[in-house]
Amino acid sequence: MSNPKNAYLARQAADKDAFMKAVEGIVRQYDIDTLQVTLNEELGLGYDKIMHVTEKWMANQQKYRQAVNPHAYVEADVAQEHIDRRLALIAARRKKPLIPFHERYPLLKRIKY
Repeated sequence: MSNPKNAYLARQAADKDAFMKAVEGIVRQYDIDTLQVTLNEELGLGYDKIMHVTEKWMANQQKYRQAVNPHAYVEADVAQEHIDRRLALIAARRKKPLIPFHERYPLLKRIKY
C-alpha cells in the first residue's frame, strides 16, 4: 500500500508543475502579442514580416532556453555565453557596453566551477 504522505506530496508537486506550465503559457502568449503589436506600431511592419520575425524569435527562444534553466541543462553556461556574444556584437555597433548575463538575470544562480 502506498504512503498517503508520499501521494499527497506527489499530487502537490504535480499541481505546482501544472500551475507553472499554465503561467509560462500565458506569459509566452502575452510576450508574442506585445512583440507583434510593437513591431507594427513602432516599425510599421505588416503581417508577413511580423510573422517572420515572430517565428525567428520563437526559434531563438528555443535555441537559448538552456541559458535560463541551469538546473535542467548541463550546458546552460555555454548558452549564456552564446547569448552574451551575440548581444556584445549588437552593442558594439553602437559602442555600448554589454550588460553581462548574470546582471540581466540576477535571480538565476550564477554557475560556478
